[in-house]
Amino acid sequence: MKKAGKWLCIFLPVAVLLIAAHPQAVKIHYADPTAGAHDVGYSYYTAPLEFGNLCPLTTILLAVVLVFLGAWTAFWENKFLRKMMLVTAIIAAAASLVNILYGSMTFLGTVITALLIGDAATLWYMAYR
Repeated sequence: MKKAGKWLCIFLPVAVLLIAAHPQAVKIHYADPTAGAHDVGYSYYTAPLEFGNLCPLTTILLAVVLVFLGAWTAFWENKFLRKMMLVTAIIAAAASLVNILYGSMTFLGTVITALLIGDAATLWYMAYR
């Protein structure tokens, strides 16, 4: 399980980065009095920042950090970095969950959060076993 866990710690954040590129990953509700209310989908990479929702950007940046640290610890085992990756994965999952408060969570956002929680569980197993 240890060897599979090393590669899973790289695969899950890469899957997050790929799914986040989908144009319907984040939903923003526009309420225009003349045109009516409508929802617009954005990817995590291009989600507008003017609404104050920095969570998609934070999630992506932390996923990139997880990919690099996962590649580093896959070749050179380091328990301290595994624990730091665990903290990073938990913060990234929490940042992804904040989209619920903004009303911009979609099914793909839920999948991204589930992948980050799965990564955190794998990292917990790898760090404390």
